[in-house]
Amino acid sequence: MHRIRLINSSEYPLTTAPALILRDNRVLAQGLMTYTAPGAESDLDVTTAIDVQVKKTDNEMKRTPNATRWQGEEYGRVDLAGKVTLTSFAKLPIEVEVVRNVLGNVTDADQKGKVEMVNIFEDTTFSSRGQYPYWWGWFNWPSWWQQFNGVGRITWAVKLEPNKPLDLNYAWNYYWR
Repeated sequence: MHRIRLINSSEYPLTTAPALILRDNRVLAQGLMTYTAPGAESDLDVTTAIDVQVKKTDNEMKRTPNATRWQGEEYGRVDLAGKVTLTSFAKLPIEVEVVRNVLGNVTDADQKGKVEMVNIFEDTTFSSRGQYPYWWGWFNWPSWWQQFNGVGRITWAVKLEPNKPLDLNYAWNYYWR
């Protein structure tokens, strides 16, 4: 998604309203501006980034049975590795922000990826719709899940050169019984 990141440097808030984006006296896009307090920032969607190709792959690397024990129960560990490959078909270099969420614990991210854990009770942005994914309620999450796992998030800010694929590699794990 092409987005404009707005930083409210005024002393007044930007309120929720329709927004019309112009470039060179021509309409570029329209969207919904969300409330932005003075000093805060928000992103405004412009259009789908059809000039950036994204390919994501995830692979299980190993399983460790009985990796840990908690309250008399044994838990296995599953280690995974993933890669997001980006290719820009734009004519000029572009800067992109990539966010990857995984169920479990992120252990590594290259290209200066910022790693954090998401509080799933307060931050639902790990779903692209800003709410829990449609399948979330299909599974009765076991009481021990949060003891070992959660939602990990990796954020990269990278520059893409035209027609040069860039790989963003990461690794994570989760525990299961």
